[in-house]
Amino acid sequence: MGDRVNVIVVRGCGVHEPYRTGLSVGVDLGLLEGPRQVLAMLPGLPQDGRWLDDTMAQGGIVLDLGRKVLLF
Repeated sequence: MGDRVNVIVVRGCGVHEPYRTGLSVGVDLGLLEGPRQVLAMLPGLPQDGRWLDDTMAQGGIVLDLGRKVLLF
């Protein structure tokens, strides 16, 4: 069993980038400092256009950089 999260980054131009991570445990604490920590981990995450479904994902993050909104 894993701890998987969908991470969706919406860039200022409206383009969205889906990522997947196995770091759902403690991810909420990592978000306390703002988006920098999430953006720093993106290069190491899978980005193949697939999102985890409700069975496989334990959470999700939407980081909208243009609107400066974080949904968790």
